[in-house]
Amino acid sequence: MDCIYLDTDVILDLITDRLSFSDFEDALQNYSAEGCHGIKFILTRNIKDYKHSKLVVMTPEMYFEIYCYQLKFLFFSYFCYYPITLKYL
Repeated sequence: MDCIYLDTDVILDLITDRLSFSDFEDALQNYSAEGCHGIKFILTRNIKDYKHSKLVVMTPEMYFEIYCYQLKFLFFSYFCYYPITLKYL
């Protein structure tokens, strides 16, 4: 886990675009995450607060469903490719 730095650029983005977010803390999180190039999405229970975000925003439940789907795909594609290994499970 890494820390995201909050610098003057993030604060200036927040001040110039303050109408996009109704909650100050959500805006800080969003603009900090947008400034960090490794972050692809935000997990939150309040999706509607991030409707103007440039990042993908999803609930923890949505993320879990996507992650489980990807694991199932990898699992089944592996065992369909190597069907002989199924007898060892």
